[in-house]
Amino acid sequence: MAFDWIREHMARWDAPKRAIVGEAPAGIFDTRYASLKDGAPLSGEWWRVEDEGRTVGYGWLDAVWGDAEILLAVHPERQEQGVGAFVLDRLADEASARGLNYIYNVVRPSHPDGQSLSRWLEARGFALQPDGRLTRRAKAPESKGGGRIGWIDLTVPAADAARDFYAAVAGWTAEPLSMGDYDDYVMRPAGGGDPVAGICHARGANAEQPAQWMIYIAVDDMDTALARVKAHGGEVLRAPSEKQPMALIRDPAGAICALWAS
Repeated sequence: MAFDWIREHMARWDAPKRAIVGEAPAGIFDTRYASLKDGAPLSGEWWRVEDEGRTVGYGWLDAVWGDAEILLAVHPERQEQGVGAFVLDRLADEASARGLNYIYNVVRPSHPDGQSLSRWLEARGFALQPDGRLTRRAKAPESKGGGRIGWIDLTVPAADAARDFYAAVAGWTAEPLSMGDYDDYVMRPAGGGDPVAGICHARGANAEQPAQWMIYIAVDDMDTALARVKAHGGEVLRAPSEKQPMALIRDPAGAICALWAS
């Protein structure tokens, strides 16, 4: 069975999305989808899956902090027919092509069959993190390597106040990003477009993150990069771990930044 993977440029809410996402059992997806009107613009990147011209599923991706939150939705009549696995593989490819490090999904506590979904994801390489996210490394990108800045974010105890401050100063708009029992924020330009930064609560995996604007620099090999940090007068403040895959370093001038393996 061959599915077609079709990107929706400037995606908008429509009847097929309503049938597959908006009318899904309560608790699976964000409640905002149930109240959207046809034609409403949608955030993030959307793809639809077609089988002989009929829409049978959707994939959604939003790049955050050098990683990608993903959503998979399958038509109720096409469950357990390979559509979900196809969407997951394609989203991993899309994340890889963008040079992103991990893909992750948050199974909502309200999901009517959350345990089964979690097991399905874990069987495909996802691991449950302390903050409730299920994460998996995206496929290694072929065309992009180390040396670029992949993301920037601010982590503080009073994230809501920081969100409002930068919305007023920079004109950014805030898009909530569910972390399970609380929201962090993806900041976008006032007119829409790709995310420009994140504003996060100092909770969960980010509890010990320094209260500063943090840049995330991609490196080709983490072990080599950390060895060079020490050899050139820097300091490794936090090595990568399963809980937090980014490394924190301090350069010889005292500035702190994060490294992530590309």
